[in-house]
Amino acid sequence: MSSLRDGVRRSVKVCAGLVHEAAAGVLDAVGELSGRRASDHQMLEAELEQARRQGRWLSDEERAHRLEQEQRGAKRQRLLWVLLVISVLLPPLWLSVPIWCGLIWWPRTTRKLLLFGGALAAAAVVLVVVLVVWLLLR
Repeated sequence: MSSLRDGVRRSVKVCAGLVHEAAAGVLDAVGELSGRRASDHQMLEAELEQARRQGRWLSDEERAHRLEQEQRGAKRQRLLWVLLVISVLLPPLWLSVPIWCGLIWWPRTTRKLLLFGGALAAAAVVLVVVLVVWLLLR
């Protein structure tokens, strides 16, 4: 009878171990699913907030295009900061510091001012050339 009892005891222990492992596996799966659901939920909420700001849902292509634009903008921003630091460190470039600061903090306004200033400088050069030619031909 003792060997039967030992056999049953071993069988019960093996079954209990299997049940314990199965329960741990189920708990891991539930935790993974709930974690995935939480991250999916957060992602959906972020997309909903973005859709509210833009007034509509973006397609996958539009979302990829917007992400690419944001990455290009971040790269451009880093480049502007590097140029600003270089300009601050090198005295001959100190005059360009306001331009870099403007492009970092007010990019649209600074670009418009630079275009206006460039057009004004080009008009001044044309005017000076016309004036010099007129004075030489006179």
